[in-house]
Amino acid sequence: MPIPAPTDSEKPRLFSLRRALGLALGLALLVIAGFAAHRYALSERDQALEAWRGRLTAMADDRAKALEAWLGERWGDAREVASFSSVSDLLEGRGDPIALRKHLDAVLGSFVENAAYSGAYVLDSEGRVVASAPESPPLPPECAEAARAMAASAPNRVLLYRGARTGELRMGFLARVVPAAAASPKAGCVLLAVDPARWLFPLLTREPVPTLTGETVLAAARKESIVFLSPLRFKAASPLSFRLPLSTPRLAARFAVEGRKVFGEFIDYRGVPVLAATRGIGGTNWGLVVKVDLSEALAAYHRGMIRQGLLLLAVLLTLAGAGYGLWRRQQVRVLKAVLAERQRSETRILQLNRLLRTISEINQLIVREPERERLLAEACRILVESGMFRMAWVGFKDEAAGTVVPAASSEGARAYLEGVTVRWDDSPSGRGPTGTAIRENRHVLNLDVTTNPAMAPWRKAALRAGYRSSAAFPIRVRGAALGALMVYADRPHAFGDEEVALLDELAVDLGYAIEVLEERAEHGRAQEELRESEERFALFMEHLPAMAFIKDAESRYLFLNRYLCKALGKEPEELLRKSPEHLYGEEA
Repeated sequence: MPIPAPTDSEKPRLFSLRRALGLALGLALLVIAGFAAHRYALSERDQALEAWRGRLTAMADDRAKALEAWLGERWGDAREVASFSSVSDLLEGRGDPIALRKHLDAVLGSFVENAAYSGAYVLDSEGRVVASAPESPPLPPECAEAARAMAASAPNRVLLYRGARTGELRMGFLARVVPAAAASPKAGCVLLAVDPARWLFPLLTREPVPTLTGETVLAAARKESIVFLSPLRFKAASPLSFRLPLSTPRLAARFAVEGRKVFGEFIDYRGVPVLAATRGIGGTNWGLVVKVDLSEALAAYHRGMIRQGLLLLAVLLTLAGAGYGLWRRQQVRVLKAVLAERQRSETRILQLNRLLRTISEINQLIVREPERERLLAEACRILVESGMFRMAWVGFKDEAAGTVVPAASSEGARAYLEGVTVRWDDSPSGRGPTGTAIRENRHVLNLDVTTNPAMAPWRKAALRAGYRSSAAFPIRVRGAALGALMVYADRPHAFGDEEVALLDELAVDLGYAIEVLEERAEHGRAQEELRESEERFALFMEHLPAMAFIKDAESRYLFLNRYLCKALGKEPEELLRKSPEHLYGEEA
């Protein structure tokens, strides 16, 4: 029945409906595009942050390690000087003090000159300088305080200070002098002074890749404040002169002086958002911050987002007109793909179910069939008839000849098998699926006869017989691969993971069945040999021209020959399983 055309009164309503549908579709597309753009923007931002994480973390690790190594070398120098016997002699009052000071002044002067220190000092337990290298500048009071702390068994330490006379910034490395006498109260320390501007600050300011806002900052906690120890790139404040409260929220330097190894978004000493990696410096109360302004870190991301946004807008405007038609066409294609996939899945399920039924049928055969040759022949037949494979055969290796000898096959396979030679050694004829499966004790797939180079010796014969793919599964008896089950299909790539797993299991079952049949045959032969041996023994004993018997541990007769029975005057049935005491009494 033909569908009537819409009337004039219905046309505006249909137009409005179509326009509403178009608007709804357009809004849906905009929402989807906005959501996708938002997710894309977040992903790009995360990627940008991750790139800076790697860069800043690597810089923080490298500089922290370099700084700790440098500090360790300086402490090593200080401990070396503190170990001089002349130092402990002077501090403990042994020997001539004038001669010891003169000697130490010369030694310290040589050490300062060779190791590029700006000063070297020996301080007593009260913080007084008792010896120093020539031209060593006076020390400020905080150095004396540090020396008194060292005398109270404080660990080796490093401090930044300004010279008492010049005000120049110096870094002092203190090492405690261990007194020669354990009970001596006159322990002092050695202080080696170095100019941090010669090595430390250049290390912090060097950038492998120049940035506009990148900076490495060294800080320390002092009571309730954080004091900055290194020059600041964006603040005209000399080291040790600028402080911030320790309670400042999200301050990168606070995480560093707490020894926390983190990366994230913080604020720096200016209150500006930054990306920073923080590290504690071992053996000190210092923290290291490697940072860059967040605005610089995300500048490339922001430019990229603007470009991507403009491009996305252009694409949306371009695709808006054709969207509906493309959507309809896409729906048709999706529907066809779904139907095709469903059909493939159904076909696959049917194939697997058929293979499962085939293997179940063979397993029932394994239970009831006592003959190996008939078992293997029937298994090959069932694989072809029920499993819908093109051909199947079973072969076992000939150890002496190095070949694989067919033991059973499906109907119609004889012509192919008689026309080919299959070996299991590492020769060209032994590198096919069958030989490799036996030699390497694993299944081997030949997914396409026409393209597999290992099938070259048998390709023409296989294609002539209609074989396009095959698989070989080792048959293991007592763990060793003695043969293989070969299955052929009439199409390429016929063996998926499920088929391979099921056929592998079938090959294992066949190997187990062969093993059981061999053990059963061996047991039968042993039983027959035992029976024949017993018959020969009985015949020998029966015709032995002398009395003979066998008793158990309780002297009961287990066997008596006819001469003994005649001598005793009894039949064998009267004597078996009885002892002489039972027959004649204990006195006899």
